[in-house]
Amino acid sequence: MDWSGLGLTSLPECIGHFVAIRQLNIARNTLTVLPDSITQLRKLQRLNLEGNQLTGLPAQLHRLGALRELRLCNNRLTNGGTDFSGMSGLLELHLARNALSLTPADLGNLGPTTLIHAQHNLPDGAGPSHASPQPTIYHASELDQALADDAGDPLTLRAPDRAIQLLLEAASELTSSRNTGRQRIRVGNRNLTRKDCLLMALELALEHQRDLLPVISHHLLHEVPHDMARFEVLGSTLAREKILAWAQRRDLPVAVLVDETTVDVGNQMPRMDGQNVHAGVVVIAGVRALERIRKLVPTPLSQDRAQAQLVQYLSRTGTSAIALRGLDLVMKRKQELDHFKASPADTMALLWTYISNTKEQPLRDNLLNAMQNRLSEITVDVCATGMVQRIIDIPSGIDFSLTGAISREQLRDELRRLAGTVNDEFENRRSKASVQETAARPIDLSLNRLLGTMAVAPADDAATRQLLIKGIESRAGIYEFMPQRRPGHPANSTSKSVITTLMDALALPAGETSLGDRYQVTAIEPCDDVDAAEKRDHLHVRMTVHDRQTNALHRIPMTQVGLKLTDRLLRSAEIERANVLLDQHLTQITDAGYRGQWPLLVTASGKGRNLLLRAYRELRHGIRDGVIRDAAEIDTALTLFADNSEQVRGKNNGFSDAQIAELRVPLLHALATRDGARQEQVDVENSGIKRAMFRQRAHLELVLLRGIDPDLVAAETDQVFPVGVVV
Repeated sequence: MDWSGLGLTSLPECIGHFVAIRQLNIARNTLTVLPDSITQLRKLQRLNLEGNQLTGLPAQLHRLGALRELRLCNNRLTNGGTDFSGMSGLLELHLARNALSLTPADLGNLGPTTLIHAQHNLPDGAGPSHASPQPTIYHASELDQALADDAGDPLTLRAPDRAIQLLLEAASELTSSRNTGRQRIRVGNRNLTRKDCLLMALELALEHQRDLLPVISHHLLHEVPHDMARFEVLGSTLAREKILAWAQRRDLPVAVLVDETTVDVGNQMPRMDGQNVHAGVVVIAGVRALERIRKLVPTPLSQDRAQAQLVQYLSRTGTSAIALRGLDLVMKRKQELDHFKASPADTMALLWTYISNTKEQPLRDNLLNAMQNRLSEITVDVCATGMVQRIIDIPSGIDFSLTGAISREQLRDELRRLAGTVNDEFENRRSKASVQETAARPIDLSLNRLLGTMAVAPADDAATRQLLIKGIESRAGIYEFMPQRRPGHPANSTSKSVITTLMDALALPAGETSLGDRYQVTAIEPCDDVDAAEKRDHLHVRMTVHDRQTNALHRIPMTQVGLKLTDRLLRSAEIERANVLLDQHLTQITDAGYRGQWPLLVTASGKGRNLLLRAYRELRHGIRDGVIRDAAEIDTALTLFADNSEQVRGKNNGFSDAQIAELRVPLLHALATRDGARQEQVDVENSGIKRAMFRQRAHLELVLLRGIDPDLVAAETDQVFPVGVVV
């Protein structure tokens, strides 16, 4: 319900009738007092009273048991008019810009998982000093300082706790500005949404300040859609159920020790035997274990209700009378012990609440078996401390999220479990990506594309010069096919090759080498060619041309290739050789802006070899780039090419099946070579991705959420999954 900015001076008593509302925003009005009926809103979780003129709060405000967020900034509250001592459910309390000076008595039951914004209220460093854990209090505004300071990134320059404060204040600022339509806030060079702020704060809190996980989780749940099942955190994912549990102060991360020995239900029972339960080290260990259980079970069942459920369970399962008698002895001990701040009956109710809420059936069964065994050990001779210690010891070696101890073998089992989860997640993502992958674009073997750079060998000198001008202006030169390369005129041909014509022209008097009014050929020189003498099937030369218009010199590559036809077929080896020579030609293009351009393809007669080379080149690139994925797609492309060739060469002169088969051979070889190399590369890449995912998941679940030493997790990870091994 949003009644903000309406100019209200008071609230009607009937507001208490809206018992189902969960959020109430009455900010930016002129209220001076709240009606007592507001304390009847038992489901209310968020109450915003910022920007009013309140001097006090209803005495029974603590009756709002579901309240998690209370905003009271910019009011006129004083110590005498406020009492938060009974509001133990609060996660966040905004008190900035009031006339308050908080004391431990004012804070009452507010513990370390409660965040108080008291900026501009208390001087920096002031605040409560008390032996018990106190709330986190923000005295000075990090956001104000960050907005005023332009130097560097304010998040990376701050200590983690101050960076968390900055992010939470930025999120709060966006909450207060929602009515203005403001969606983002600039923090340094980052333009953050409220969700961005909260996720970044959550990551920092996991690493450095876990007491703030409940309040951050609470805000995060209200920020994202209710159907959002997972959150991306620290490169891994957290289920919504985990965030919800933290918002309810359940299942908060605790520290875990690793034992060298494996402990199971069978040998776990006798661990307490022979120990002095009053020894200092044993008591301290018990107190710490009990505190971990309390963090995971903030609201245990009452003693009476827990006892009734336990009796019902033990009777139903046919437990021996000894265990029932042990339970009766425990539940009669109701006096609180100083060290534990709990009685045996309190401890039993606490642990039973945890066991009964455990969802994993195998874990629950093990805990129930251990509980029956421990209760059977309790006799009239066991003191109250011994009872508490035995109850606390029930989860030892069974549930390390509760006990604070885990064996190395259990840690390795957890690592293997996580590895399986990561592998399944990786395969699931890859499967989805495969389904969503768009169909491969077909290779463009259209006639317009294939014929765009082709020409027939010129019949006279004028045509030769026009062809040379085109080669110059393309900067990619000319690539000429001959029946078989000869130093001078090609064999059995009455026409000269383009290169021969140029060489003859250079022997004429000066000026005869001009190509139109613009270009003049000044030199023709052989290119560096390592296999020209050995193969004698080609000639690479570079033509130096003076551009009279720009006064620039261009070096244009020219290539003559002799391809021998056998039984009117261009064999696969000849096709591949022509492709290699074309690669060499392209490397001679010196103008960086034209590299990769096709040269003019010239053939002494017809366009057959031009078409073959051009189509082969396109298909090879398609294989290299992954556009062509298998042999079937090669065959589809070749069929299309054969059909197109008939339009160029005539119905009876299209490429024969034998010629298409010759073209297919090197393409299949290129496909097999690519797939082998690619699969090896993919395996290595996938292995790296899986390993990175696994390390992120292990860091999140084992180090941050379960409190296991990070060096130990890293060492055991390397033992289970050695570095360098493809997984």
